[in-house]
Amino acid sequence: MPDLKRYFIVEDSGATKGSTTHFDLWVGGKGFSKSASDKCMNSFTGNHKVILHPAAGKPITLGPLTGANGCVI
Repeated sequence: MPDLKRYFIVEDSGATKGSTTHFDLWVGGKGFSKSASDKCMNSFTGNHKVILHPAAGKPITLGPLTGANGCVI
């Protein structure tokens, strides 16, 4: 997902509703409050570009998405 500068592994596609494909992303949050994780999830919930089989060398950010101030993006 280029907007998030992250690679994700699709482990389950059973959550698709109708003809729209959607992904539930793990945002981490160990050591932070549930509200921090919720704030992170809510900040990027929506439509995003997804690249299947991206070329090598794309910029990425490592680690969980949840941080002390919401998301680490």
